Amino acid sequence: MSSAEWSSPVGGAGAIIRAHRKAQQDGLKASAYIVYNAVKIGLRGGYTSGAFAVGNVINSVTIGPVTEEAGTFSVRIGTNVLYAVFWELGHHNLFTRKYERQERWRPALVDNREASAAAFARAYKRSMLGQGA
Repeated sequence: MSSAEWSSPVGGAGAIIRAHRKAQQDGLKASAYIVYNAVKIGLRGGYTSGAFAVGNVINSVTIGPVTEEAGTFSVRIGTNVLYAVFWELGHHNLFTRKYERQERWRPALVDNREASAAAFARAYKRSMLGQGA
């Protein structure tokens, strides 16, 4: 039997590729929510005392849409609050007069690698089986 004679019960290679692409996107979204929740939990106490604008930073954490560039899908988790970047990367604090750095974002990503990968796998499988995301 030649490859031209074989037909797939699920609609051919095109349907499989479309399903795979959708499953990848669903997996990335599920994976992102693990890190998103971990970042928010890490920010609950603020960066030092928790007395300064804790809710503002927590409420600014967002998950962007899944995007594709050069055949690779990605999703971004971020904030538009600039001082969150200063705390994460470090800054000279005008009040304490010393260099301070309080990471919340990187540890949330690193510490939740396995949970994030498991969420991706579950969502990918559900999507490929046609059970939604």
